[in-house]
Amino acid sequence: MISRHERAAFNDASRGEENQPLLREEQQASMQQSGSAIEAKKESFWDGVPLLGGIVKLYDKYDATFLTMLGMQYFNQGTKVLVYLASADLFKAYYHLSPG
Repeated sequence: MISRHERAAFNDASRGEENQPLLREEQQASMQQSGSAIEAKKESFWDGVPLLGGIVKLYDKYDATFLTMLGMQYFNQGTKVLVYLASADLFKAYYHLSPG
């Protein structure tokens, strides 16, 4: 989350005001350091869990709604194929008919 001071610096920069350039440079440097520290913590926490770590990285990179809907579509398609294969096996094994 953006702090009050960072938001004020952003608002000043967006208006084109350059009253305190040294302070802004220090703030940017501290923001970069804190951001990389947070990312390092997040990566080191999920390193031991490959599957969940990959999912978390995907959710960090892409929109959560898109990924959720993509997963639901994969689940839906997989269920449809499972029902089709089960019915084809039923026709072949139980009714002794061609499944095609």
